[in-house]
Amino acid sequence: MSKYLILFLFLLLSNLSVQAEVDRPGLYGFAPAYPVDVPELFSSDAKPPYMTIETQYVLFLDVDNKGKIKSLNSVSDKDSQVWNYFEKYFSDCKFEPALLDEKKVSSIVPVKITINPRIQNPDFYFPIDLSLQIKDPALYYMTYQYNNITMPSVKYFPKYFCNIDWNDSLDIYPLILLQLELDKAGEVINVKEILSTYSNYTMTLMSASLWSEFIPAIVNDSEIASSPFLLVSLFPQLFYPTQKYFIENFDSLSLHNKLRVKLIPDSISILQKPIPRSIEANSISISNIPLWLNDTLSLHITVDTTGRTMVNRAGKTNKDTYRILKDVFSRVEFYPAIDFDGNPLEYSGMVRLIIKGSEKVRIEYLW
Repeated sequence: MSKYLILFLFLLLSNLSVQAEVDRPGLYGFAPAYPVDVPELFSSDAKPPYMTIETQYVLFLDVDNKGKIKSLNSVSDKDSQVWNYFEKYFSDCKFEPALLDEKKVSSIVPVKITINPRIQNPDFYFPIDLSLQIKDPALYYMTYQYNNITMPSVKYFPKYFCNIDWNDSLDIYPLILLQLELDKAGEVINVKEILSTYSNYTMTLMSASLWSEFIPAIVNDSEIASSPFLLVSLFPQLFYPTQKYFIENFDSLSLHNKLRVKLIPDSISILQKPIPRSIEANSISISNIPLWLNDTLSLHITVDTTGRTMVNRAGKTNKDTYRILKDVFSRVEFYPAIDFDGNPLEYSGMVRLIIKGSEKVRIEYLW
């Protein structure tokens, strides 16, 4: 092999390596670890955890600065059987280690795992997948939380008015997306419009953002400046003018009030996941539920670009539960997921139905 060919190959490989680092997701000087090699098939020497329905777990991998997994952990010590079940699988995984200020460091990587008792292979979801894509923004941002990095967030947002009819049946709710420049104290020093589908109120909400209060990004206990995106969703289901938004009241808010103002650290993934249109989307009244019926059902659904749902996978059901399932998803309507250009996206995720012998069926959206 000639020295010129060797030089050419060296330069080519170097360029590919640099390009991979350029495309690697990261924020505030930190780039999370990601898998570069995982087993094609799942196998384990341990017994699977006991379950009767499809169940999700989150395990935390302690990955060292060479990309090797040092240990597995979970939120609860009761999940030790889960650790044992997945220990062999993760011991065969290889990771590109995290970077902090361009230096390879040890880090924590949360991994979401879905186990179906009727399917041999679990589903694994990493914050960043093998192709450097981010499929689950919440899981990606969780990585920062467990590596001593706090994302900026909304502390207070003033009330605002919007002339929108609650009977509005638009496929996608009006929205305004702004980019903020926050200093180390969380003060807004600049704001610019990124996207608006309701331009009459863009200036009103830009002005409101200047009177808002934000919690700054924090890295290793030090506040830093940041440039997050502020999404204001003008849901027709809300009463306008809105109430003032305080983070302290978040848990007591309705679903649409929780999501009407949202700070997004980066534009690396989808803008918003599917949102139920109904204010009471977490519980649905169903007639003729047998009083003896107590059941919990986990299932995967797809919400298409028009907001229609399709059940992809459900656990074993009796005829009464199946009737209820069909009834629920014939009545629950969604706004579709949307991207940073405001376009609708198809989205698949997991939900859980809880039936307890009453006429109300509780729905948990596990996305």
